[in-house]
Amino acid sequence: MFQYQSFRTFALTAAVAFTVVGTGCVATRKHVREQMGQKITPLEQRVTPLEDRMGKSEAKLAEQGKDLDAVETDLSKTKEKVTDVENTGKKTIEQVQVAANAASAADKKAGDARTYAETRSNTIEKFIESRDQFKLAKSDNVLFGFNKTELDDEAKAKLDEMVKDTANRKRFIIEVQGFADNIGPAAANVEVSQRRAEAVVRYLTNAHKVPLRNIHLIGSGSESPVAENKSRDGRRQNRRVEIRVFAPEVENSSSLTSAQLR
Repeated sequence: MFQYQSFRTFALTAAVAFTVVGTGCVATRKHVREQMGQKITPLEQRVTPLEDRMGKSEAKLAEQGKDLDAVETDLSKTKEKVTDVENTGKKTIEQVQVAANAASAADKKAGDARTYAETRSNTIEKFIESRDQFKLAKSDNVLFGFNKTELDDEAKAKLDEMVKDTANRKRFIIEVQGFADNIGPAAANVEVSQRRAEAVVRYLTNAHKVPLRNIHLIGSGSESPVAENKSRDGRRQNRRVEIRVFAPEVENSSSLTSAQLR
């Protein structure tokens, strides 16, 4: 505003000087005042609207300055929000990565659990099947004299040895099958072979307390000879009782729980 006052004063002074010089004479004070008054009034009338326009321009500039400050403030806030969004985005990406890693680990654990469950199920199934599948654990035979059904000391010693194999077994089966040579009628040979098998069972049950439920016997007569019946020695080999001990492939469940299911 001071600049506008200086400009106004300068304009008035210049107008007065121009008037004085233009007349080419020396004026009196009164004349000068009259002349200045006549010149200054129109000049003021021209300067005043100019001042008004310049004042309005300054006001607009001030308002624009305020608007610019507001824009800068908004821009600064926007930058802060963008920074916050970027930071939030980074945290979100990290959280997503952590969640993905956790999901991957969970999938792996689930896969391992399924594999373990399938393996265990297969092991149990095999164990159950093997409990009912018996295999030959030991076999031997005892011999008899012609038309004899009694056990001699040698036969009893063999049976004593056979029973030792069943002492530590919870489940076992003993097959006892009697035979005869081909001398005599077939029916008589079946009967004698049956009596020989019964003699073996009687000894196992009475002397060694083997449960009868674990023993199966039959007399087969002269069937399935192991030697020719043409010679004395051959017929002697055929007068026999075969004893076979069978045990399950898996003896008990403890081996399953302690080893196979780990």
